Amino acid sequence: MSVNKMIVALLAVAVLFVGSKDARADDYIVAYGEDSYPYQFTNTEGDADGLLIDLWREWAAIQGHQLTFIGHPWSDSIDFVAKGNVDFHAGFSPTPKRAEIFEFSSPITRLNTYLHLHHSLPQHESISELTPYRIGIVKDSAHKSKLNEINPRLEFAEYKTRAALLDAALQGDIKIFASMDGFLKDQAIELELLQSYPRAKRIRIASYPMTAAVVKSKKHLLAGVENGFSEIDGSLRRDIRRKWLGMRNQTLTLMADSDNAPFMFRDNAGRFRGLYIDIWQLWSSITGIPVSFAEGDSNQQLDWVKDGRVDGHAGYPAGGALNTGLHSIWPIYQQKVRLFYPFDRQAPSVNSEAQRVGVLANAPYMDQIRLSYPLMELILFADLNEMEQALKAGRLVGMFASAPQITERMIREDNWGYYQSLDAPEYRAPYYVLSRESDTALNRRIQAGFESIRVPQLHNIEKRWLVNSRDYQFAKDAARLELNESEQALVAEFEELTVGYLNNWPPMEFTDGVGQFAGINSAIVRHLSEQLGFSVNAIAYNDFQTLMKAVADNQVDLVASVQPSAQRRANLLFSDAYWPAPYGLATRSDKVDIVNLTELKSQRIAVIEGYAVVNKLRNLDMPMELVLVNDTAQGLAALAHNDVDVFIDQMVSLASQLRRDPQSEVRLSLLADYSSEHSHLALNSRLEPLLPLINRGLATLTSNDKHQMYHQWQIPEAQPDSSAGWWVKWSLLVGLIVVGFSGMTWLTNNKLKREVTRRAMIEKRIQHVASHDNLTQLPNRSLFHDRVTQALLTHAREKQKFALMFLDVDGFKKINDKWGHSAGDVVLKEIGRRLVAAVRQSDTVSRFGGDEFVVLLNRIKDTDGVVQVADSLIDAVVTPFQVENEPVQLGVSIGIALYPKHSDELNELLKIADANMYAAKRNGGNQYRL
Repeated sequence: MSVNKMIVALLAVAVLFVGSKDARADDYIVAYGEDSYPYQFTNTEGDADGLLIDLWREWAAIQGHQLTFIGHPWSDSIDFVAKGNVDFHAGFSPTPKRAEIFEFSSPITRLNTYLHLHHSLPQHESISELTPYRIGIVKDSAHKSKLNEINPRLEFAEYKTRAALLDAALQGDIKIFASMDGFLKDQAIELELLQSYPRAKRIRIASYPMTAAVVKSKKHLLAGVENGFSEIDGSLRRDIRRKWLGMRNQTLTLMADSDNAPFMFRDNAGRFRGLYIDIWQLWSSITGIPVSFAEGDSNQQLDWVKDGRVDGHAGYPAGGALNTGLHSIWPIYQQKVRLFYPFDRQAPSVNSEAQRVGVLANAPYMDQIRLSYPLMELILFADLNEMEQALKAGRLVGMFASAPQITERMIREDNWGYYQSLDAPEYRAPYYVLSRESDTALNRRIQAGFESIRVPQLHNIEKRWLVNSRDYQFAKDAARLELNESEQALVAEFEELTVGYLNNWPPMEFTDGVGQFAGINSAIVRHLSEQLGFSVNAIAYNDFQTLMKAVADNQVDLVASVQPSAQRRANLLFSDAYWPAPYGLATRSDKVDIVNLTELKSQRIAVIEGYAVVNKLRNLDMPMELVLVNDTAQGLAALAHNDVDVFIDQMVSLASQLRRDPQSEVRLSLLADYSSEHSHLALNSRLEPLLPLINRGLATLTSNDKHQMYHQWQIPEAQPDSSAGWWVKWSLLVGLIVVGFSGMTWLTNNKLKREVTRRAMIEKRIQHVASHDNLTQLPNRSLFHDRVTQALLTHAREKQKFALMFLDVDGFKKINDKWGHSAGDVVLKEIGRRLVAAVRQSDTVSRFGGDEFVVLLNRIKDTDGVVQVADSLIDAVVTPFQVENEPVQLGVSIGIALYPKHSDELNELLKIADANMYAAKRNGGNQYRL
């Protein structure tokens, strides 16, 4: 305790016990905790301050009393009251132990209390799970009593002051601590705590009443306390709460726009919905503060915030030259704005004068538009409806508008494609959370809540509401892995990675027209770069053999599209598989199709030098002649010149080369023996510490990601009617007509068309191989995961339910044991066919491996419907199978999980369904468990 505080305390005690000629009978001394901000604390001037102190001062004014406040560390402040040295305590929560010493008033106010968990700890949902940890608390606080009531096995580390408790938390002496809701005086410490103890990991303890307290011998004083506090005006109480906690009551009330879909709007039931609304609901779940929304017109929305009738605005366009007169607390979202015009009209031109184009009057990007389109006449509108009507009426040639809003309107009006847009330039319309600048506590509370929201959570919300992925704001940042401190330090050691790639191997990798690393592998590397935060230095090589030598000699760090072999593993590290790389065979069209290795006997086979398949072919016990080539073009040239009989290469490379250079005399087929090969990243040994993180990054690639990468980098199709080949074909046609061979032209043209179609089918087959089970042709685990992820988003948005079913075939092992795996494969294919026939077309049946299948039932109405499907699946499997002309009867155990009844998390739903499946199997099998 400081010397000044000690003098004040001694004087107060002297006034109480010795008496002073000037002391009055209605003077009281109130003890308070000096560091319990914002409820009771000593401010920088050394005076008592806080929510409870303000309420006591109002009480004194009503009752006509004079108060002296004495501040102490928390436990000392309670001891002062217990010893009768002061009259009242400003406020603490009753406990059974305290009730033995004190008498309490009715609650003056209430406060919420939480356990704060360190970010390094696993996620815990309840206090009962925290037995292994020591809980940090302030000595003599009510936390210990309440926590022991919930979990008697907890252990505690007690600290004399709140400051000492928080210091121990920051120093790592404890990993969990108890604290009341509110903020710290020191904002730097508060932000440091938020980083180490995210609010998303808080566990609520309880809501405590805060009461005035007197020692039992002074019980008679409580009557005056009750009368005075009951007379404090309710609006004054709310203003005091707002001053210190940021809100007038327990709920945060925000203005919202009822016609701003997909961001904020009222649905048919009158409920506010939309992207901003979901972000606020997420904020509410993190902070524990309920949120409600109020509706008003454009003028009311700001006026109600300014005069304090609501706490703030949920999301308003601000920035640029726009002045709302309110404080912009947080940028909730940036809407992307483009220039739209009707599909049946000409696009507005940047160089044309006197073109009337609409723009919203409150647009914060107005100055940017004037710079981009200095000759345009900008017509200002109060709202989007008015502007859209002017455009449809022909009074405008275009309008600058939010792309997500226009997309939403076209969908709702069933008028998809009515508008076109110019892709560039594109503008940003930032929307901010607004409040009064004087509401500092509220502003801090809102900001702290948003700082606790993780970017992937925001990305999931925008995916739920925005149709066009081009309009996403958080996609790039959400792609980054969440790394702990040690992982971040590790990535920092690898600031730049050198990537080697082949100069001319489209679509996988090549050098584009401006000398940059391009192709599918460039997208893979960029994905990893964005996730882990390293930069890339790409170096091109002319042939695969030199490229592999470069990574082995540490000249480059990483090479993509490599298949592991025993020889390569001796010098290199390999990532998990990331891309399907089935091998194909190119033969001349006059040859019989070859589909497996046994048909290569005595053939001359071209293969690219350095490929892992070279050693595999050399190890085959049959005669063949291997001809090593440098690249795909050289291999196809060798085939065309009859230097080889067969050319083996990855199917995607063959298809790409033949797209660029169609050769009707070449026939492609999939090499069955190597149809399930996959590509890996090859890394030099110095990257060994980084390899687990690289694998985590690759694991985040979805089938949709891969599909988009493939279509971005595939070479455009060879079109028989394209302008590039028009003169050649026309000249040929004229010449043939002259000599009387026009029929041959038709045949040649048709043959080329058939070949293009055939190769397109091959590429579809490659995509199918990547996403489907090779045996049953059902969706594989990766594709199923994508479909369930999509189901989570669509069902959440539409407030619908779905079911997951885990199926394990009972008695399948006996088929493999008795008749062999070939017979087992036949049965598995038949099981897949029967399961598909038992569900709707909108549902998904997937094979996870072995004899395990998983079913997704979309848009279920009730549990009875799910049970009926489960019965149908059991009936489908128990129908006897014919194996080697012998009837065999099997069963199936089914575990069911329901969304959202059992969980709204994919992994948790899968765990529940899996556990229920094993429960069904343990109970005898051939049944379902829900």
